[in-house]
Amino acid sequence: MTSLRFGGVPEHFNYLWHVALAHGLFESKAKVSLSWRDVLGGTGSMIKKLENNELDVAIMLTEGAAKAIADGMEMKIIGTYVQSPLQWGIHVPGQSSLEKIADLEGKRFAISRKGSGSHLISFLLAEQQGWELDKLQFELVKNFEGAQDSFAKGESEVFLWEKFTTKPTVDIGEFKRVGIIPTPWPCFVMVARSHIANEHQKELLAILDTLRYVLNRVDEAEVLNYITLSYEQKEEDVEEWYKQTSWSVSPHIKRNEMDKVQKALIELGLIETAIPLEQYVANYCQLV
Repeated sequence: MTSLRFGGVPEHFNYLWHVALAHGLFESKAKVSLSWRDVLGGTGSMIKKLENNELDVAIMLTEGAAKAIADGMEMKIIGTYVQSPLQWGIHVPGQSSLEKIADLEGKRFAISRKGSGSHLISFLLAEQQGWELDKLQFELVKNFEGAQDSFAKGESEVFLWEKFTTKPTVDIGEFKRVGIIPTPWPCFVMVARSHIANEHQKELLAILDTLRYVLNRVDEAEVLNYITLSYEQKEEDVEEWYKQTSWSVSPHIKRNEMDKVQKALIELGLIETAIPLEQYVANYCQLV
């Protein structure tokens, strides 16, 4: 039986994997021995772990995956995981005098790593606001806990992170959310190191089938209860997230959406030139 190492952020989006693992579905349906690793540092950290042969496949932000591949990283998108956009909360310290997005110009942004989602979306926010991109200031904090520490020490003033993940911190007043910026493309894709994508097409497609099986058969009430307990979220917040999330879990990605991602990365100066969209995807991931 093929063994594959998967990783993703320890957030509610990845509940499908844990449900399937708990029921032994990857072994019984996909005939794969699958191990899962929570990656606290997000997309930038996952890219490093793929580079260092610590992971075979990762669930990462679309824009982070696209930048890594355009920069020459040997990996391929094998499918879209979540079709709906990510809702990035724009946060400041709870006791900060900053009250609105316009107040954030010239402030220091806490980011997990260079090339991470928190890094890339900071550029997108700056572009939308008309700020000078070359004057953005960043503080590397590794992960969510690092951002908490950075805020507490006064080392940064702004932090972008998925709004439901940070909601408990906002509720207790540690963070204050001053706005939201949604991604203009699907939020999560599945990526594999290139040789894994090439050599394990059958297994990877079977894993996608297994995840869709879970998605279509798990009762909504069971999902809400599982996420509420596992990720320490309020039930009403989980319900709101669930209603606005649409899933794909399939080996395709839309051409126009990849065009948007690549165009944004070029405009923001994060990649130098466009590459053919076919270079982003495995040969069995359809560009539709």
